[in-house]
Order: sequence, then C-alpha cells, then structure tokens
Amino acid sequence: MRVLRLILEFARENGGNIRVADRYFETVGGMRILADDELDRLTSLLRQSENPLDKGIYLCLNTGIGIDELCRLKCEDFDFSGGVLTVGGANDRKIYLPKFLTNEMESVYGNLSSETLIVSATTDGSVEAENRFLDICEQCGIENADFSVLRDTFGAMCAESGIEPAVMGEIMGVDVGECGRYFSENLKESRSPLEFLREAY
Repeated sequence: MRVLRLILEFARENGGNIRVADRYFETVGGMRILADDELDRLTSLLRQSENPLDKGIYLCLNTGIGIDELCRLKCEDFDFSGGVLTVGGANDRKIYLPKFLTNEMESVYGNLSSETLIVSATTDGSVEAENRFLDICEQCGIENADFSVLRDTFGAMCAESGIEPAVMGEIMGVDVGECGRYFSENLKESRSPLEFLREAY
C-alpha cells in the first residue's frame, strides 16, 4: 500500500489526473464524517443544482442509501404525494422522506418518465456517480472523501440525534448490529449536528 501511495503521489505532483480518494488507503473500518463547514458547502451546492445526478447525491446524504442503491433507482420509485421512496434490491424497503427532501426530489424527477434512472450512465453508473461526487468535493474544497462519506455522515447524524438502532437500520437497510459503528466514542469530536436532517427525522 505504501508503494502504491507513493506512486500516486508522484503522478499527482507531475500533472497526472489521478481520481482516487485517499480514503481508500485508510485502515479497513475507518470512517470519514463531514465536518460542519464541509457539510454546509456541499449542501449549498447540491441544493442549488438542477443536475439530476447531483440531486441523487443529495438524496444519499439525507437517507443513507448506498451508491449501488442509487444507481438502481428510477423516478417511479418516488411517491411524491405520500413522501415515500421505495428502495429496491434483494429486499424492498420504504423510506419516509421529510417534506423538504420530497420537494427537492420532485423539483427534478417529478416531470421525468417513470422509467428514467436517477443515474443515467452510459456504462457503469457507480463510476459516474463516484466521479461526479469527486468533482463536487473539489469544488467544495472537501479532501480525502469518497462516496461512502455520505452514508457515514448520515449514520453519525442518526446516532447523535438519538435514533434507535432498529429504526436507523431500517432507514439505511442494514442490520441493527452494523449500526453500532456509528455510536462509537471516536465520533464525538468529528460528528456534525446536521440540524436540517435532525429536524427531519
């Protein structure tokens, strides 16, 4: 790993356009949570954008769904009148969206065909979503982050807000035991209040 990191650093210093987040080289199980200022910049950019993929990224930040789940979503998975998102896959689950998030999603996806994919990639949707997120991070001055920072930030917010692990697991589509990582003592210094999310849930 050390050799690979040195090669990447050399390539970057010599003008190479390397698109690999340093987080991939952290210890397995490491977690990156957005700081308040990072979250403010990211949220501001995503809320102003009319790009459907950007709104999908905003959805991930506010629901904790993963990149693979995002890439399978279609416009028909939203029930805007009821404020519900159905996330497919092996075991469908319903996520109840707060009003502000329902409005954000409807403004972009409400007039599209029901079969339209949220991530309309020509090849690999997860690669397109990850690359777009890295572009956004550059614009916002957010370093050492990959797509999973959205899920980890949401999980930390849930834990900080006192949401029961069972409810948290249902929203994020994970086992209750897996939610324990977000209640770790080492999150106290880096946790983010995420006031708008706390109010929503």
